[in-house]
Amino acid sequence: MQGNTCKHWTRHTHTTHTQIPGFARALAAGSIKHLIVLSLLVLCAFSILHWVVLKDTAGLNSNMVPAPALCASQDDMYDTASRLCQVGNKYAFWYLRHKDWVQCAPNLPGFALLQQSQDLNGNFWYNFKHSKKIRAFYDTCIPECATDEDTFHSSKDMCLVTDQVLLSFMAGP
Repeated sequence: MQGNTCKHWTRHTHTTHTQIPGFARALAAGSIKHLIVLSLLVLCAFSILHWVVLKDTAGLNSNMVPAPALCASQDDMYDTASRLCQVGNKYAFWYLRHKDWVQCAPNLPGFALLQQSQDLNGNFWYNFKHSKKIRAFYDTCIPECATDEDTFHSSKDMCLVTDQVLLSFMAGP
């Protein structure tokens, strides 16, 4: 029985070696059928590689759901696996990342909680039980406008320009 297996293996190996050069010859000759087969094989290889490389990050994102009732704002996401909220408030996030174009009140308990909760990817997390403290911190965050005279309007998420020269320039001729 083992002799038959060896003969079969030898015959299979020989057939495979003769098929590959034949495939390459057909591909070089411009065979559409062989080009499609090669394209599908390359696509499968990239798909498998993509899945292997990104499967961990895709698994993390599948646990994230919007939960404004649990978290401090509608922009925050709730991770069902860890039961933590991820900061989604853009002004608080960039303030925590030490950007000087946004200001928040650093003396609030919400700031202290978030400052200690940064993960390796640069995201900030908090327990949903602290949502009120985090929301109070969020409410103090505003971006800095171009001048001290300009004012930020949270409903429009923009600064109101007050400089008359700039207003004239922006209005055009």
